[in-house]
Amino acid sequence: MIKLTFTTYEELIEWLESRKNDNENHYYYGDIECMDGELYTINDIMHDAEPAWFENGGVSTIYEFDS
Repeated sequence: MIKLTFTTYEELIEWLESRKNDNENHYYYGDIECMDGELYTINDIMHDAEPAWFENGGVSTIYEFDS
């Protein structure tokens, strides 16, 4: 598992764009403690991502699991 942390929306979008051709369900975003075994694609994350994730110093964490 690789843990990636983003501190700005722009940084997150840039990383997502660099992976836009990865269609595998092997990503999780959010609190790892809440993970229920469901993994997501880059497109899923791109669809859900929003600037509000970073308000008040918030960060976004994405976990990449082996495919």
